[in-house]
Amino acid sequence: MLSQAGGVLDLLSNIHLSPALGFIVAGTAVLLYSFYRRLLPKPIPGIPYNPEATRSIFGDAPSMLRETVRTGEFMAWMRKQSENLNAPLCQIFLRPLSNPTLVLADWREAQDVLMKRKDFDRSSFTRDLMAPIAHHHIRMSTGSEWKDARKLTQDLMIPAFLHKVAAPAIYSKVLDFLHLWELKESLSEGRPFHAQTDIYHTILDSVCAFSFGASFEYAAVRPQSDLLESLTPEQKLAMKGDIDDPIVFPEAALHENLEVSLTAGHVLEKLMNSATPKLTLWWENMRPSFKKTLAAKDRFVMGQIDKSVKKMKTHGTADDSWVRSAVDHMILRETVLAEKSGREPQFFSPSMSDEIVFNVVGGHETTANTLVWGLKFLTDNPAAQSRLRSALHAAHSLALAEKRLPTLDEITHTTIPYLDATMDEMLRLSAMPITREATCDTELLGHRIPKGTVVLLLSNGPSFLSPSFDIPESKRSKTSQATRVRQWNEAEDMRAYHPERWLVKGEDGEDRFDATAGPQLAFGLGQRGCSGRRLAYTKMRIVLTLMLWEFELLPVPPSLSSYAAKDGLAHTPRQCFIRLRRVRY
Repeated sequence: MLSQAGGVLDLLSNIHLSPALGFIVAGTAVLLYSFYRRLLPKPIPGIPYNPEATRSIFGDAPSMLRETVRTGEFMAWMRKQSENLNAPLCQIFLRPLSNPTLVLADWREAQDVLMKRKDFDRSSFTRDLMAPIAHHHIRMSTGSEWKDARKLTQDLMIPAFLHKVAAPAIYSKVLDFLHLWELKESLSEGRPFHAQTDIYHTILDSVCAFSFGASFEYAAVRPQSDLLESLTPEQKLAMKGDIDDPIVFPEAALHENLEVSLTAGHVLEKLMNSATPKLTLWWENMRPSFKKTLAAKDRFVMGQIDKSVKKMKTHGTADDSWVRSAVDHMILRETVLAEKSGREPQFFSPSMSDEIVFNVVGGHETTANTLVWGLKFLTDNPAAQSRLRSALHAAHSLALAEKRLPTLDEITHTTIPYLDATMDEMLRLSAMPITREATCDTELLGHRIPKGTVVLLLSNGPSFLSPSFDIPESKRSKTSQATRVRQWNEAEDMRAYHPERWLVKGEDGEDRFDATAGPQLAFGLGQRGCSGRRLAYTKMRIVLTLMLWEFELLPVPPSLSSYAAKDGLAHTPRQCFIRLRRVRY
């Protein structure tokens, strides 16, 4: 640094300044340079990092932004850092003037952090990302406030509520989806079409029906079917084309109250891919269009709350026979909790509103994107698709014999190991990373970790989609050493779609689904794991069963089958084209 400062002095000596002024300018330059040096990223000793990142106050942000602008895949950039440094634990510098973020690429240690370690908790990364829903429990550190906030929704995922309220609503919406695809299969005449929006809208309808009731007045799928049924012969003729050319269907406009949910997801996606999420959110809040969206969201949510409050006042709290939606349940829970605490119910509180909003946004994005990836996997793996359909036929033999769809009761009360394996394989290959934050000075893989350090747990790198790093046992925590995590054969292609990974032979020689057969972070683990896990499996089980019962997914041209993606709230494929053929019974 002294030599560089001396260079500044030499430069200034060639400029005709008075000695006093020259001394002041030189001193200022040295002070500014020293201040700049103090702003540079400070690595945690002993943990690998990219040396170039420490030479700029922007750290790794330029590299990350270049990659995400070019590909949209923030996760892929994360994985490359671990691979390039050949380290199960490395550090990156994502935000200017902030501490390094650690990237952990090891399933066994990730499981230990999530399930055994009390020195890691919800991260500031998650709090910044979820800032638009400031009062949702997902942003809170584990403690009494978090436990109190969860009381509003803690019974939404119990089997009784799922079977009584959620599953019937979902089944009804998936029947609407089947009707839409019957129309598209007929109109397309064997040509491929883009299916991503259909899945998004089906899951959006399902989540809204679960959240607001089966009689919820707005829908995304049914208006699309109505539009296609209204096409004139001339319009149908204009859509004709070559067999491999994608057919483009006209799209019905979404109601404002449904658009709100999709817009909220887009904003969260922007925050995920921003090096300065707080600044990005501030900018979004300044935009008139976003202000309009927020106002529409508030009107809509408050209207749904008001409907449920009126129902509750009509029926009372003696029983829950009137409860037909998640909002109904939350209003009943708030009434009971308020009575126990001796306070007035807070039906229209920010926390109530945020819990409802994220029920829709969170319950929609992740499941929809997993199913979209599932369409691609099943299309490109016809043997796996045929095996799954055969398993469905064998399990629902009565429905097959009677040439009808399986009923909701048959779907939800029948165990099909290959269907379970299919769902977990789809989730494994599309999972997003999870973050945690050190709540005190601690240790990870033999390295000292300062309090407040954010750790990103990769779900797309070594030990998940490629062979694990060889880590000495002595480097692992005591709880990790005491826990043996099962690993499947890493000599196989771990990036390949292969549901059989999750199957084991029972004593009777029959296949059994084993959820612990390999690494899975789709819903997190431990106390802070995703509370919507059961609902997600219910949606996926119903959609996959009815879809494959009715349709065969045929191959599409390679130009329509790219596996390029973009990352936001979920890992989203950029292309999802399908070619349908009705299954005849």
